Amino acid sequence: MPWKADQVYTKPNPELIAYLQSLEGFSFELFLVNDLEGINSEWARSFMLSDQPNEHSFRKHSLPKDGLLVIKPAETGKAIYEHDWDFADAIVPTEMELNPGLTENQLKLMALLESLHKKFNFPFLYYHCLMWGGLVEREYAIVFDERIRVYTYDCDNKKELELADNGPIELETTVLQTSLLHLDLALPTWYFVLHDSFDWKRYRVIK
Repeated sequence: MPWKADQVYTKPNPELIAYLQSLEGFSFELFLVNDLEGINSEWARSFMLSDQPNEHSFRKHSLPKDGLLVIKPAETGKAIYEHDWDFADAIVPTEMELNPGLTENQLKLMALLESLHKKFNFPFLYYHCLMWGGLVEREYAIVFDERIRVYTYDCDNKKELELADNGPIELETTVLQTSLLHLDLALPTWYFVLHDSFDWKRYRVIK
């Protein structure tokens, strides 16, 4: 059974939210996650929301101090870059020398995130993962912070890597763990509750 994640994460800020809401088609894809009460899975709630330790407590993690602003497809199963945003045609795709295999539409999204980073001086994380039967078929994260960082999972050699000008550098943790550190979120394991069953409607930011 396939599983896909295709989302953007950043730090919440009123000015940023207002700006994104002004972009046609964006307001219904913004989610401000500032608590974890939206966890649907009883299994996840048993350790994420409980002070009583159990066999899964080693996976427990919190959120950054002010939460996370998530740009996520409102339609389940659809990638964020597949949406028809009215402003997208005017965006010139960014050129990335360290390209993990992005499509033209994804490169347009990267150009938008790079411009948002420069405008608001916040880190932006684009995370993409495709799994089948519990095995990762494709995974990468692109972070716009002090510089562009590209992290990817080498499925053939089963290695977590950062792509660099002088060649790939092996990571000490997973692609997701490494990339979320840019948003002040430290995951103790690969488990991230926002990739589990979650009540997204509870957190949708509406004008």
